[in-house]
Amino acid sequence: MRTTRILPVLLLLVSSAFAQPAAAGLIKQFPYASDQSKINILTFLTQQKTPEAAPLFMEYIGYGRNKSFVIPTMVDLTPEIRELCAKGLGLLKDPKSLPLLIFMMQQEPLARVKREIVCSIGLYNDINTLPWLTRFLEESNDHGVSYECVVAISRFKDDRAIPPLLDIMRGPYLYSARVTAREALKGLGWPESIGY
Repeated sequence: MRTTRILPVLLLLVSSAFAQPAAAGLIKQFPYASDQSKINILTFLTQQKTPEAAPLFMEYIGYGRNKSFVIPTMVDLTPEIRELCAKGLGLLKDPKSLPLLIFMMQQEPLARVKREIVCSIGLYNDINTLPWLTRFLEESNDHGVSYECVVAISRFKDDRAIPPLLDIMRGPYLYSARVTAREALKGLGWPESIGY
């Protein structure tokens, strides 16, 4: 009985001790891996929040070594790889990757990947992304993308977020999005009497 309780803890300790060397090896092997192996590698790097992975995420999401955007690279990747790269960039919060995520959002055709991109942009909690998030919200025809935009805008503790939050309250958005906007407005000092 005790062995079954101790084993997961030991595995966790061993895996965290070897995570950094393992990450370095995985990053080197990434270009030669199959798509499924790339997904597994990216999942591991994302879960470990490996800072050394940021250049890999950026390169394989469409940001070339010469720091210019490379659209074909992004388009050639599977949706799962694009999602994981976006998630990894959001968790690492590398300031150099925020413009890439915004650019990526403008190019991405799939709603499920867009949801992950917007979620990652929201993790930066950078008020300078407000115009972009507002634009993505207005242009979206997917409820999941719209909701992630609302969540990201709701994180801002800045009066500049009030007009878009009021628009969300009046707009044709899901009830959950309007509730999120209402709670954010209350946090910014607006009265509880704001309707749905």
